[in-house]
Amino acid sequence: MKTTLNVSEVLLKQAMDLTMLATKTETVQFALEAIVRQKTLEKIILAAGSLKFSEDWNNARHGR
Repeated sequence: MKTTLNVSEVLLKQAMDLTMLATKTETVQFALEAIVRQKTLEKIILAAGSLKFSEDWNNARHGR
């Protein structure tokens, strides 16, 4: 999908240099995937304390 973006050329060039990606499209795609991955991990980490696990997995597994 083609989209027009107003992006800092300096920031984009820095990102391309750091990632060693050849095109602006690859760099933007990489950055968006990294943001989604990071935010997903943050949600998982925040939810980690909210799950309750039975210490007796055998009884929990068989519903006893």
